[in-house]
Amino acid sequence: ICLTDNIGLITAYANDLSYNDVFSEQVKNLLLPGDLLITVSGSGNSENVVRATEVANKLGVTTLTISGYDGGRLKEVSEHSVWIQSFDMQICEDAHVVFGHLVMKAICGLRVD
Repeated sequence: ICLTDNIGLITAYANDLSYNDVFSEQVKNLLLPGDLLITVSGSGNSENVVRATEVANKLGVTTLTISGYDGGRLKEVSEHSVWIQSFDMQICEDAHVVFGHLVMKAICGLRVD
């Protein structure tokens, strides 16, 4: 499930609560203990992503983040972390894409050569 796919839901949460809660509210309603939340943030300090991770942790959801820069708060609050040690956002985003492709190949049972 991609938490950014439903724009109507995102704008409703942003309007009724705050933009900082657009993902945490979805996590509360969609994820169960044993699920995996994968988060992506260039700086690791995106408040809406940090809050979603904190809620997931409280629910017993496994959390994995991929972030750049110094890892930010996400590196601290996530159970597992892939940290791109670069302060160049383009480098961080390139690594995010590679990570996404590797995950897709693993999910589809394809070899990564």
